[in-house]
Amino acid sequence: PDGAFVLAPFSREHVAFYETQVIRLYDEWVTSWDRRRVKAGRPAGTQGRDDPGSDSEYEDVERSQWMPREEVLECHRVAAPRIFLDDGSGERALILPRDLECWALENSAPTYSETEAADRRLNAGAVLVALVATERERGIRREERCLRMGEEGELVGEACITEHGLVLREPRLPSGMLHRVDSEGLLGDRPSSLRNKAFAGIVLRAGQQSLEMVQLGRAKWWRIGKFLLGLLSLFL
Repeated sequence: PDGAFVLAPFSREHVAFYETQVIRLYDEWVTSWDRRRVKAGRPAGTQGRDDPGSDSEYEDVERSQWMPREEVLECHRVAAPRIFLDDGSGERALILPRDLECWALENSAPTYSETEAADRRLNAGAVLVALVATERERGIRREERCLRMGEEGELVGEACITEHGLVLREPRLPSGMLHRVDSEGLLGDRPSSLRNKAFAGIVLRAGQQSLEMVQLGRAKWWRIGKFLLGLLSLFL
């Protein structure tokens, strides 16, 4: 809106936010040591009452191999100065979470990925270097994530009129002073009974039905994670 968009450098789209990364792809020669048993021990008394038994015997075996690695060489994030929610009512709401860039990144989607293979042609000098090198190049990958304009989303926050117009932001008033509303008007004549209110919003894509369903899914996995941590603590 109002020219406040940015141009994504790889996909060449006008978007509300983008993040680009240039990633180095390479292999690293890694050496590790594994201990393996070469002779099983014998329990005491196996060969008679006076048999003291014997310990197992082990040896350390060297293992070397090429392991794939990645390194981020460049990372750029750019967000439009202002991002609005248009609910069709004729008045757009300025979106103001605590960290607009972080929110936009969480709701962005991949829009570009291209891998450029490394040049494996070697001359005589390069062959000698390759024989003693512990790294070998595989190429460069360029990636891009964007928050496109016009995408469908669902947001919850404190709606108020400020010097910037209608704003949707983190709640700053106590619960008793907030009422539940949507784009069509007031929902009931009583204050909202919700506690610990906070700004929340997602872009609905690929089967996501609503913000509520997404949050319930996240809460489910949080409970599973908490249960697993509890089991881990119990066994420790």
